[in-house]
Amino acid sequence: MVVDGTGAGRTPAADDLLGRWRARFRAADFEALTDLYHHEAFLLGSTTAPHVGRDQIRKYFESAGTVSGADVEFSQVTGRLVRPDVLLVLALAEFTASGASLPMWLTQVWVDDWLGWVIASHHASPVADLRSPTLSLS
Repeated sequence: MVVDGTGAGRTPAADDLLGRWRARFRAADFEALTDLYHHEAFLLGSTTAPHVGRDQIRKYFESAGTVSGADVEFSQVTGRLVRPDVLLVLALAEFTASGASLPMWLTQVWVDDWLGWVIASHHASPVADLRSPTLSLS
């Protein structure tokens, strides 16, 4: 599925962009996965520290190691073209590996630059309501 951009070219749909990300993640091809990121991108994933730039982002993915059968399924995917060259993406990401499952909300900002469509910002948050009475932050 492709939506018309307001600029010179066509903007890929959020599903298509996440499909590219998923294929490289599933293959554990962290070099190719990192190629989807802008050279100055931000990533805040499952660690406490942000990762800035392709080198740090590649190290982040490599630090998890290759987990056989690791996968992610995306649902509730929404894309918003806020400028001809900026697409906001929101999705529920269900990561699975070694029989465990971790649902995360994923937001990405994709930009169209001289490399084509790349991720400028990536943030993942666990699906939890910190205001829930069953959670204690003390």
